[in-house]
Amino acid sequence: MSTPTGTGSAPTAAGPDRRGPRSLREAWVALVGLSAVFLFEMLDNSILNVALPTIGRELHASTIALQWVTGAYGVVFGGLMLVFGVLADRFGRRRIMLIGLVLLGVASLATAFVTTAEQLIVVRAVMGVAAAMTTPGSMALAFRLFDEDGLRIRATTLVSTVGLVGLAIGPTVGGFVLVIAPWQVLLLVNVPIAVLAIMGVRAGVAEDEAADLHRDPVDFLGAARRWARRRSCWRSSRPRCS
Repeated sequence: MSTPTGTGSAPTAAGPDRRGPRSLREAWVALVGLSAVFLFEMLDNSILNVALPTIGRELHASTIALQWVTGAYGVVFGGLMLVFGVLADRFGRRRIMLIGLVLLGVASLATAFVTTAEQLIVVRAVMGVAAAMTTPGSMALAFRLFDEDGLRIRATTLVSTVGLVGLAIGPTVGGFVLVIAPWQVLLLVNVPIAVLAIMGVRAGVAEDEAADLHRDPVDFLGAARRWARRRSCWRSSRPRCS
């Protein structure tokens, strides 16, 4: 009895299984990278505030200049976050995040060469741009890692917890660091954080698929209005201003 040709040994046409990780442990590389991203976002301003008197003495900075040292980061970050959120939807969250992390590392490394308050303000503004590029993707990529809602909740909770711990311990850690090291170390610490995040995101997060990208127009006018509002609110020191 003959066997019909073309049956029995033909490979299946189904593609590889693209199911997400079935536990947090399977995605630990990506979660470490995304946690490092959120840690930077929460740690940055809180750890620097304790160094403002030292910065003022060493850079001969005025009170207004010191306000801009912290305010430049927040104003740029808040004004550009929505823009980079739209750009991330258009060009890929992973890609925009990696570019932002490289920018963060370079800007933080530039702190070692700062000699004036004006230079530090520029560095802080560039770091605000980097934060705006990485923030829209941190939670979104953690959510995208998994197929099950329970794992998604646990992953986003883990990432946010790491960031909140950094926010809580930032001033204390900053104070201890100032006892044994110059204030520049408080910003240079972002360099290894950026490297860790880049390694984790590159190795653990899949590239964006074309089907998931959107082509919505970028609302530059709305972003400009939001930036102007944040700048006005910051200068007037009004609470709960967003």
